[in-house]
Amino acid sequence: KVLGMNKNKIEVIYGGVSEEFRQKVSYKKAMSRVSKLGIKPPYIIANSTSHPHKNLKSLILAFIKLSKNPRFKHNLVLNGIQGKAYQEMEKLIKDNNIEKRVQFTGWIDNHSDIFFLDSLADIFVIPSLYEGFGLPIVEAMASGTPLIASKYSCVPEITGNGGMIIDVKKPDLIAKSIEELLGSKSKREKLSKLGRERAKIFSWKDLGQKIYNLYNA
Repeated sequence: KVLGMNKNKIEVIYGGVSEEFRQKVSYKKAMSRVSKLGIKPPYIIANSTSHPHKNLKSLILAFIKLSKNPRFKHNLVLNGIQGKAYQEMEKLIKDNNIEKRVQFTGWIDNHSDIFFLDSLADIFVIPSLYEGFGLPIVEAMASGTPLIASKYSCVPEITGNGGMIIDVKKPDLIAKSIEELLGSKSKREKLSKLGRERAKIFSWKDLGQKIYNLYNA
């Protein structure tokens, strides 16, 4: 639309996800890996560099609201390198005295550790306002982690029916959605199942085959 391209000359081929994210592991094994990172359940997770368009600020504002409820025991794990919005987020966390409940992992060298982090999380949140594809979305779904996803950019296209899609510009709605999922084991199990099923369409092998077929068409 922007470049005036003929849409008949465009082929959409989705990225894939590492097969290790589809495995099912015991709680004990996952805990042994996650504990080495200094992280302890229960927690909610978001995997993202802290740039403004990733909208982690809205998630933190939602978490601040949730943390005021004494029955809310979860921590927030933010997995990713420090970006342009990091200092603003750090100040927001300190100003609201939740430093002990929010953990920035920084860069994780061993990518398989991200699978264990995702698999032990009760909820994965992708509050991003813009994605090119959104690999963490697919990784979360493949891991079977209940997903709350942004309604913006390509996120709904990638998520499909594999997650709860909401307006992430509204922190109160994020908080409400987290409460809803944490309060219903059946909803979490349903989203976990739908997410795993949705993730099946994202395959590096299929990507390679489709590109090969395209070149040879």
